[in-house]
Amino acid sequence: MNRSDRGQAVVEYIILLAILVGLYGAMIRQLGEREVFQKMQKPLTKDFAATYRYGHPKAKGMDDGGPVNIPTVQSKGYDDQNFRIFYNPTIE
Repeated sequence: MNRSDRGQAVVEYIILLAILVGLYGAMIRQLGEREVFQKMQKPLTKDFAATYRYGHPKAKGMDDGGPVNIPTVQSKGYDDQNFRIFYNPTIE
């Protein structure tokens, strides 16, 4: 091994790390431009929340524009859609 070749491995690792960081940054930038993260959050913020609150992923409550697709209780007066209200007397 020549004395001039001593730091070659370190330089190669630094260059490799710089390339990997550059590729990661480019990938994150492309995903951000295509709004992939917002599309991945949609089930958590909309579908799962509606399923938890109303029992149906496409359901809408009074705050979301009227009761739509809420199962089990029939109620007239809201365009013949289903509607239910949960009442817990211990929480007041």
